[in-house]
Amino acid sequence: MNNYKQKLEKFLNPEILNQNLIIASLYIAVFDNFKNRIISSVRDFYLSGFEDGQYVYRGYEEKVLNKIKTKNNRTIKASLLWLKESGAITNEDENKFEELTNMRNNLAHEMSQMLFEGFPDNIYKLYVDMIKLFEQIEKWWIVNVEMEINPPDIPHENIDLDNITSVNIQFMKIMSEIAFTNTDKYKNMVENIK
Repeated sequence: MNNYKQKLEKFLNPEILNQNLIIASLYIAVFDNFKNRIISSVRDFYLSGFEDGQYVYRGYEEKVLNKIKTKNNRTIKASLLWLKESGAITNEDENKFEELTNMRNNLAHEMSQMLFEGFPDNIYKLYVDMIKLFEQIEKWWIVNVEMEINPPDIPHENIDLDNITSVNIQFMKIMSEIAFTNTDKYKNMVENIK
């Protein structure tokens, strides 16, 4: 069987196509949520009030954005640099984010071709890496920003830092579990929400 025919058979296989569409859409959705969360968290750290119908971010331009001179993806690059300088991420994490970005862009702009040619073997690994990096940043943010600004009523030493999580992370994990395992586990939860 020639290569073209094999690709066509895989492409036309409903199970394979369905799974590929699920991973592609989830990857893009989670990535965009992740990227927006990074940008908004760093920006909101500088939120100082509301004037003339606008939010005021004192110091954000000078302390974050001005560190990146290029206009291309300036906001995310500056936000990642801020996180790195604050100790939330490493150079390796920053490089991983770039790899995650490249995959997201390929999925978004080359989806038809990738559906036919086949997805890269590392797409699931990158998806898991993305969730882990998202979780790492969220935990760091909760412990080093939110708990410092608004300390909990219990002493820090009584808090299980390994099990700290955010609504964003739990939502991503639940969404992934439903999409990849196709279980009825969350039907009761949905029924209780209605």
